[in-house]
Amino acid sequence: MREIEEGRRHAEREPRLEAHLEALNDNDYRFYRLRLTNHSAESLGRVQAEILDTPGVRFTAGIYGTNPSDPSPVLTAFHPDREQLPLAPGDRATWQIEIDDDEQGRRPVVIHLRIVAACGSASWPMLKDVGVPDGPPQVW
Repeated sequence: MREIEEGRRHAEREPRLEAHLEALNDNDYRFYRLRLTNHSAESLGRVQAEILDTPGVRFTAGIYGTNPSDPSPVLTAFHPDREQLPLAPGDRATWQIEIDDDEQGRRPVVIHLRIVAACGSASWPMLKDVGVPDGPPQVW
């Protein structure tokens, strides 16, 4: 019975996270900000984002939230980094990512992410898909 109650409580506390991608600037469609907003009632002590099965997409090496010793391409980022505060309700983690076109000049329309959010000893893995904003117009 205790196990069932703990499982129910864990499910009730599952974080509500929203992922959004926006261009870093209007002139360069290679760099984007990945924003993960905490819509939960409690702070998250740690959040990890991993890019899955999306060729040409990576976190910018050496930026906030990445491990400087990770080999390229960097596919994992985390929050908090160093001495930063947890991700409070309403706050967002932000990471810079890069998107390359493939050989035919196409880019992905969706980025697949695995998110792991943690609060104390509890953790919640989840999958999120994030749409990629339209890039520059194609010239034919």
